[in-house]
Amino acid sequence: MSERKPKSKETIPAGGASRDEERVEPARATVPDATPDGRPEPGFGAISVVIPHFRGKDGGESLRLALRSWERNFKEPHAIVVIGEREEWIDEERVTFIGMERPSDNPNVCLMEAMKAAIAAGEVTDAFVFATDDVYLVAPVGMAHIDLPKSVGRLTASSTDASVRADTERTLTLLRERGLPLVSYETGLPALYRKERLVTLLEEVPEACDGRLLLASFYMGAWNISRPYPLDWRSDPFLLPVVTATPDPTRFDELLGKKLFLRHSADGYSPFLAGRLREMFPEASACEKARERETGNGT
Repeated sequence: MSERKPKSKETIPAGGASRDEERVEPARATVPDATPDGRPEPGFGAISVVIPHFRGKDGGESLRLALRSWERNFKEPHAIVVIGEREEWIDEERVTFIGMERPSDNPNVCLMEAMKAAIAAGEVTDAFVFATDDVYLVAPVGMAHIDLPKSVGRLTASSTDASVRADTERTLTLLRERGLPLVSYETGLPALYRKERLVTLLEEVPEACDGRLLLASFYMGAWNISRPYPLDWRSDPFLLPVVTATPDPTRFDELLGKKLFLRHSADGYSPFLAGRLREMFPEASACEKARERETGNGT
């Protein structure tokens, strides 16, 4: 893995980003040869999609299905980058893999360490999509869907998890000190980040380095230049959250047909959900080793 640390040219805007700020377009690499139907060759392309992955109870199956969903439904030229613990079925000729042991039981720390690895990796484009391995694209998605700022209301330290509550309180303090909006961008959805701004954040906010803050809310609060789209899973077109092992099948199918993304909690990944995801994504992706692509193993 080649490393490069972008030089910081920005400072964190006081009171939020100016609405007159010129928007920076994502870094675009040369698109390689297309498949016979005219689409870019899966697994290669212009913008990096960075997915942290640390092994859990599902044996890597959620990552496998998530990658299938990106290949089928992300309609931009892209390259997959997986950071974390290796699964034996990953084809490293088709996926950039950056190895990392789980740094902590705190998920915010894990995400920050993966983010720092992405910043340092020369294989990752200067603007990149950051996603998690429990999010699936269940309909065609473009960059406009990902780049649109989205929020889940006011940021409050109300979690029953003491670690999450402490991280939230720390984030609220930092936002107040800088006059930034107390808005929660903790949607769990893929989002667009820029290395230069992340370097600025790490340099100017030492508390961010250890991952003990809510990165999305601080980053988006500092640089978002528009009112975020408010998410409400009952009516918005974006996210279907699955938080139980036994969702009502009829209601699940009704909502799924109206959404772009599905995300599950630890409790939400169940035989029911795994079965539905395999029905949606039965074919091995280019991210899986050739043997599995040919035989359909791993489903």
